[in-house]
Amino acid sequence: MSKAQIKKSILFTTILSSLLTIILLYIFCYTTSILKTYEIADILYNKVYTPKEKIKQSHNEKLSIIKRQQLLKDIVLSTDSMRGIYYIKDNHYLYSDRNADMMYQVPKNLSPLSYPGQDPILIKEKHDKLNQSVVVYMFKFGNGYYQMFLNLQSIAEKLNATAYSFLTYQISETNSPKNIFGKPKDFIKFEKIVTRSLGVTITTGIRIHVMVIMFLILFSINYITIYLVRLLVNYLKLKNLNFSMRIRKSIKRNEFIPYYQGIYSTKEKRFIGAELLCRWHEKGSKILPPAVFIEYLETTGKIKPVTLQLLSQLAIDKSKINQINHDFYISINMTVEMLLDDDFIDTLLQLIKQNTSLQHGLVFELTERDRRLFFLKQVKHNMALLKQYGIRWALDDFGTGYSNILTAHSLPFDIIKIDRIFISIANEIGDDSILENIVTLVNNWQLPVIMEGVETQTELARLELVNLNLFQGYFFSKPQPIRQFLTRIK
Repeated sequence: MSKAQIKKSILFTTILSSLLTIILLYIFCYTTSILKTYEIADILYNKVYTPKEKIKQSHNEKLSIIKRQQLLKDIVLSTDSMRGIYYIKDNHYLYSDRNADMMYQVPKNLSPLSYPGQDPILIKEKHDKLNQSVVVYMFKFGNGYYQMFLNLQSIAEKLNATAYSFLTYQISETNSPKNIFGKPKDFIKFEKIVTRSLGVTITTGIRIHVMVIMFLILFSINYITIYLVRLLVNYLKLKNLNFSMRIRKSIKRNEFIPYYQGIYSTKEKRFIGAELLCRWHEKGSKILPPAVFIEYLETTGKIKPVTLQLLSQLAIDKSKINQINHDFYISINMTVEMLLDDDFIDTLLQLIKQNTSLQHGLVFELTERDRRLFFLKQVKHNMALLKQYGIRWALDDFGTGYSNILTAHSLPFDIIKIDRIFISIANEIGDDSILENIVTLVNNWQLPVIMEGVETQTELARLELVNLNLFQGYFFSKPQPIRQFLTRIK
């Protein structure tokens, strides 16, 4: 890479990392702020609202002041952080959890009259009679007000122990900016709720210096991740490019070679044909199976020159095979894409005309898994054209693909090859009925039927019971180069 490309890459990674960091950080802070806000609200409800409900339930005008005072005392003793409960009427204290007969005026700073139109009222006072910081909660009930004194420090400890400690919070009086809990300084607000039942506003957010630290950490992680992903993508591109170059070189060097797997007739007790299978013998490397390269060849269209090369080699090998059995045929896979390519068909016909050994005993296999079999008219036309030059056609992988029975029957196939999957199904469920139905169906077409993938004597015995006598698979023959294959079929 040039210096300009390196600078451009760094700039791109930096911008993308920054944007991603901002988005992720905002989502994270916003989500956690919501969770923290509701956790704080839940604590306040437990500390304030729950005792309030108990007080309301205990209030009974018919009870004596002494009994009311005792009920309030029970609530104070059973409630953590509660310091005292007072009842106010006409701006005078009437009784409390400590005193059944008070009758003195409420101080101005604690009087409900100082907060007209507010109910409930939650305020913070510096000290109570026990010289402790308190939170005062007042709410109207009947003809008066109840006033609850709560320990500020006790509640603050609970609030400070909430999750997401990196976030800060502020609890203020609803109609005033005065803080009750929390001392936020230079913080970015993310969530704010007003709790009317408590008379406070809860705001959560994050301090700027904490945000900066989190941004730098997350940015570093994102930058490294994006950088590594880009390295991986570039590596895969380079690997794919290298693979493509290897394929092109191998095509020029004719390094895609034919291997042959025999098709055996139990009726004639001999091999009557074989399928040509492609192998890649790259210079200085071991022979590679189709799984390594065939998908790439098909998707890039390079399967066409490779197929023509294999047919050229077959023309030589077929002459040797004919010396053993002149009626022996060789099948080779052809894709529908090849069949729809007029230039490829023209080149193929020229090759067949130039090689008499290819004018007899050559079968092209079309797989039923190819979606483009639906181009019925053109496929049928080109199949018929090649038939004029002695080519026969086999439908490969029958029963596993996209074409329906009518489509398959409409094309001029000469051979049907049933996929091994039906052997696997029969083995798995212990029932040959599906396989029997498939065989019965294709037998009605009066075409030779080949069972693919036969691997054991047990499988062979089961297949012969359903009137099959043509087989291909490792039980009879592994794919072999021409020299070994000739020895096998003699």
